[in-house]
Amino acid sequence: MRNTIHFTAFNTLKFAPGVRRNRFFLARLSLWSTAVLTTITTLLLIVPSLALSSAPVQTIKVVMDDNYPPYIMRSEDGRLKGILIDQWQLWEKKTGIHAEISAMDWTEAQRRMEAGEFDVIDTIFQTPKRHLLYNFSKPYATIDVPLYFHTDISGIKGAEDVRGFIVGVKSDDAVIEQLQAQGVSNLLKFNNYESVIAAARDNKVKVFSVDRPPALYFLNQMAIADRFHETAPLYSGKFHRAVKKGNTQLLAQIEQGFSKISETEYQHIERQWLGTPIIPHSWIRPALSFIAIATGLVLILMTWIWFLRRGIEKRTADLQRTSEYLQAVLDSVNDAIFVHDGATGAIIDVNQAMLDMYRITREQALLADANDLSLGSHPYSQAEAVTWMTKARMGKPQTFEWMAKRYQGEVFPVEVSIRFCHIGAATRFLVTVREITERKKTEESLITSEAKYRQLYESMADAFACIDMNGHIFESNKTFQAMVGYTVEELSTMTYANLTPKKWHALESSILRDQVVPLGYSEVYEKEYQHKDGTIIPVELRTFLIRDNLGTPKSMWAIVRDLSERKQAEQQRLETERKMLHTQKLDTLGVMAGGIAHDFNNLLMAIQGNLDLAKMDIPLDSPSLAFLDNCMKAIRRAADLTRQMLAYSGKGHFLIQTIDLNALVSENFHLFRASVAKTVELKLHLGQDLPAIQADAGQIQQVIMNLITNASESLDHKAGVVTITSGIDFCDEHDLKRGRQQNTPPPGHFVWLDVTDNGCGMNDTILHRLFDPFFTTKFTGRGLGTSAILGIIQGHNGAIIVNSAPGQGTSFKVLFPAASATSTPSPNHTNSALQPTRSSDSRQSGAILLVDDEHIVRKVCSAMLERLGWHEVFTAADGIEAVELFRQHSATIRCAIIDLSMPRMDGMTTAREIHAISSSTPLIIASGFSEEDVSKDSTAQHIAAFIAKPFNLSTLRTVLAEVLAASPR
Repeated sequence: MRNTIHFTAFNTLKFAPGVRRNRFFLARLSLWSTAVLTTITTLLLIVPSLALSSAPVQTIKVVMDDNYPPYIMRSEDGRLKGILIDQWQLWEKKTGIHAEISAMDWTEAQRRMEAGEFDVIDTIFQTPKRHLLYNFSKPYATIDVPLYFHTDISGIKGAEDVRGFIVGVKSDDAVIEQLQAQGVSNLLKFNNYESVIAAARDNKVKVFSVDRPPALYFLNQMAIADRFHETAPLYSGKFHRAVKKGNTQLLAQIEQGFSKISETEYQHIERQWLGTPIIPHSWIRPALSFIAIATGLVLILMTWIWFLRRGIEKRTADLQRTSEYLQAVLDSVNDAIFVHDGATGAIIDVNQAMLDMYRITREQALLADANDLSLGSHPYSQAEAVTWMTKARMGKPQTFEWMAKRYQGEVFPVEVSIRFCHIGAATRFLVTVREITERKKTEESLITSEAKYRQLYESMADAFACIDMNGHIFESNKTFQAMVGYTVEELSTMTYANLTPKKWHALESSILRDQVVPLGYSEVYEKEYQHKDGTIIPVELRTFLIRDNLGTPKSMWAIVRDLSERKQAEQQRLETERKMLHTQKLDTLGVMAGGIAHDFNNLLMAIQGNLDLAKMDIPLDSPSLAFLDNCMKAIRRAADLTRQMLAYSGKGHFLIQTIDLNALVSENFHLFRASVAKTVELKLHLGQDLPAIQADAGQIQQVIMNLITNASESLDHKAGVVTITSGIDFCDEHDLKRGRQQNTPPPGHFVWLDVTDNGCGMNDTILHRLFDPFFTTKFTGRGLGTSAILGIIQGHNGAIIVNSAPGQGTSFKVLFPAASATSTPSPNHTNSALQPTRSSDSRQSGAILLVDDEHIVRKVCSAMLERLGWHEVFTAADGIEAVELFRQHSATIRCAIIDLSMPRMDGMTTAREIHAISSSTPLIIASGFSEEDVSKDSTAQHIAAFIAKPFNLSTLRTVLAEVLAASPR
């Protein structure tokens, strides 16, 4: 295979200095001796340097195309091989630097190089766009890039000749810019060159552009080289190696390494892949060979001339017989056949049927034009004939009806087919004419056959109407009458313009002028009809023209289809897409809210911790104590805000319990009553014997409070009623999809709570944005409540359904999955904040490891631990530092408090690493996110406790006491 490639494909390569091949005999002898001396000298220089070299080996990552023979390709077992692989391996020996070579699809190679996964990209052309991204080496090979086209096609010399063709190219190849710059835009892209050639082999493309070396390789490999012609090169690209823009030091290191490879070594690699011409060992042998070859060639030439002369004589006789045979075939055809010159349109040949049909002699036919053989006036004149031929020249055969004229002047209808083709180097129009006089008579007979016609069009599911050339409707089927709402008598007094809104009149006039009259039909197009009751009906229709025997337009008929259902389906699809976009927007806002809440919780942690410590040092009778209490209240409100943001993001901290929803509402009814205006009547209608639900009581209380507050505000300080109702229902998928949550819970029994008001209600615009963060119809600073409600409901795998209309009030219905019958409601405890003690705890033995990426949090938590008696606290800013500290002090560290979200190594990974060192040390995870984020992790079993940020001194004391009591040391 390699020898074949040497003499067919790769003898066209043009190598840059350093890898250029010399084909002349004398130069090859000189080069042979020079190569031997150079190799010896190189070995003398390299061996000592290798012996003395002891520098550590470095590594660079190189990426390139994986299918560019002979430079780079894969063997049958998938290994990389080729010129570049051998050159890079030699480069490694010269530099002592390991080149880690990866080869892949060219588009993927460029993407991953731009992403920074590789240091060097090879087999790359330099283009203006790539120049902005990379620094390029000197070119090391010149590659011709021509066009290849199928032998069935002729007349292609360059890019401007393929603008009407589909051109196969490799994705992200440099030739794409070249073709697009010359107006070639119909490009079919493939992953690699081999796929382009395979598509050409399978006749999926007739024209393609591939770099010449791999093109010739794959054309010969697939045995299809004889099926394609090659143009002159569109351009000649140069192979470079490139690095990221600005990395000139690496580029210089690469260039220096390749400069150490001698020309002899380059040539040795080329001979391995391109083949080696046989070099004689003496001067006599080539001379004798030359004489023998010359003599043989003379004898062969003389013999060839003799056979050629015999062949020409035989071929001439064959052509004469073929010509006679083809003429006999043409004359036996009943249809008239014209052959027109492709350049001038002149008639250059006709068959016997044409002479008989037009009653004309051959000499008269060859001198005639379209006017002589047609009606001669619009639309059957020379000008229209030229138009049809122009359309046929564009590549699509044309078939149409025409009014022809015999030489004596008799007009008769015909059907004409025109096909443009290449015959040898010439272009021709082949025109077939069939007389259709009898067919026209039959058509007239069918038109007058009222009974059969009526049965046909009345049974059509689509609407059907006939109009005269002035637009008057003189016939229609029942489907059309039902569509527009008029009787047949009413329609007989109307035109199609009376049924069509004015905005469509100009369009239909242009269709009638440009399509129906000249072509005899229109393409399918859309418009609207106006029903008798004023309803607008979207339709699609196609109009056909009816002519009389003289070709004069007589009337038109149209098939009309109602598009109402299709348009409705399209509208539903667009609405679905709109909802998806809205969901994506809410997801993005949720991620942002979660991130802000996380950072905000860290700040609150620092503030609350310092306030706890400060209160311990201030006398009980100090006036400042009241100010600190006010600060603590503000912190609790801020913490509530972060909980709302986390609830919206789906990362809220939920304390899931089995609770009785009715009991929760009843116990907090006085709080709900206090949250509404005095003018509002708050009613309670709770269902009986409701099953429990699995939920966070505090979060559900927040949901109910927000719904009641919104209901009260909708009354705008006026008298009104807000009603709280509860119950249980079985909800199927249809019921649950009415909800505004992103994910639909599975069907089942749901305990629901409905908060209804008789306030002002909401329009569609407000309903659409109701759950957007910070959207409000009240005043700036409000609006996170509904988005937090949505987050809490979604976090409980529930649903929320909203019904509202302007002036009719609003109903919010929240649904929670009913708990199993065996679940027992947990008592509702009041979360009372523990007050910090006024003195420090007794000294604790051992140490605590505190891990948090926020310095201010580490500082305040360290101080809090010291107040709790832990005077030896090791702090770490990230997981890696924490693991190292624990490894050094594991004997004294009794517990580790680890932040969940940290750079470099997150909290769960840090916990896993510490547990691997000592499984007996209790681990506490601290986070502003939900405890569920921890429990989902596979290492959650190693976690002794979870503490939610921000936490106070009392909470920290309690959690530490519990985990240390469970894991004594």
